[in-house]
Amino acid sequence: MRTVSDSRALAALVLTGVLAAWGCATTGPPAPPTAELAFPSPLTGPGRPAVPSRAARELQRGWAALAANRLEEVRDRAAEAGPGPASTLLALQAGLLEDPATAVSGLEALVKERPRYAAAWLTLSEAAERAGNESLALEAARRGAALWGSPTWRARATRLEDRLVGERLARGQEALEANDPVAAADMAARVLQVDPGNREARLLQARAALVTGDDATVEEALEPLGNDSEALLLRGRLAEKHHHWMAAYRLYEALPEDHPLREASMDRAKHAWRVSNLPSYVQEALHSPALTRAQLAVLLVSLAPQVESLATGTPPLLSDIVALPSRREIVSAVRAGLMDADALEHTFRPEAPADAETVHRAIDRLCRLLGRTGPEWCSGETGDGGCISLGTHPSGDRVAALLKTLLEDPEP
Repeated sequence: MRTVSDSRALAALVLTGVLAAWGCATTGPPAPPTAELAFPSPLTGPGRPAVPSRAARELQRGWAALAANRLEEVRDRAAEAGPGPASTLLALQAGLLEDPATAVSGLEALVKERPRYAAAWLTLSEAAERAGNESLALEAARRGAALWGSPTWRARATRLEDRLVGERLARGQEALEANDPVAAADMAARVLQVDPGNREARLLQARAALVTGDDATVEEALEPLGNDSEALLLRGRLAEKHHHWMAAYRLYEALPEDHPLREASMDRAKHAWRVSNLPSYVQEALHSPALTRAQLAVLLVSLAPQVESLATGTPPLLSDIVALPSRREIVSAVRAGLMDADALEHTFRPEAPADAETVHRAIDRLCRLLGRTGPEWCSGETGDGGCISLGTHPSGDRVAALLKTLLEDPEP
């Protein structure tokens, strides 16, 4: 005879068997992983086509299947919905998850046929990005965001822009500042591949090419920018590099009148043009590694031509300068009191070295004559704490640079 407890045990055993059998019957292959969809449903967004209700239901079921990564079902639902842009897009979206490069060509054809179909553009952007076509990905993201200005799609376009343009421009600028123009040019080229009209990339490319001496690339990079202010500045620097001073001057003159670099750039080009037209003995003085007394007089008078009108002293009789081409400047320097001559011997010693003391004294006297504040000279060989040192035997280029600074910066 069975007891109550035996009956209960048997019932539990039977129930366990039934549940186990049911579990085995319903457990099949694991479901495919859920797909991460970075594009919208074909039935949403601006420019979406009109779809009959029955077809819309099939497409909605197909979209749910796509999210569950059941790609064959997606294609079946698209086919059941019948032909049309929305069905085509759904099928291409399924293809995108398997072979994005193949999907790109179909999506390009679809947006050509339906240029205002935002969901198609955004799907094309995703497919192109997965296929490694950066320029198309960015262009399609921008078109999609322009058509459908929701925060989601604007954010997608911004993310792509930041990664493909902004980050590369920043790296290129850092490379240029680190004196690596080749790396800077590479970053600029990569930006221009995805965004050919990018102004900052063209300017970066031109700056890098200016450093490497690739003049053709400078001109090619700047040509589409027309009279853009930065482009004018870079063209001016290229002209200066080739000593085309008047061409540089005209380029700087074309800058807006309130541009902060306009006046200084024009002055620099004009000064360089004037210096380039000075006589050969003045050029020799400018490039002298160690000035003579005659060359110092030449620089003082040539770079500060007003000295000649201010030279009111008695014209000296100097026997050792008669045959020199620089005799006029020497006489003016002595008459203006900038340099001393031997009044007893009637000599100037033009070929003697112009040591630091002679140069300092002449420049100090020139500043007093012109009503300018003279420089603070360093006591040693090197400049420290804002003082100026020209070395024991000053060179022509250093003295000329100092005179230019002193003469072009007006007193407040």
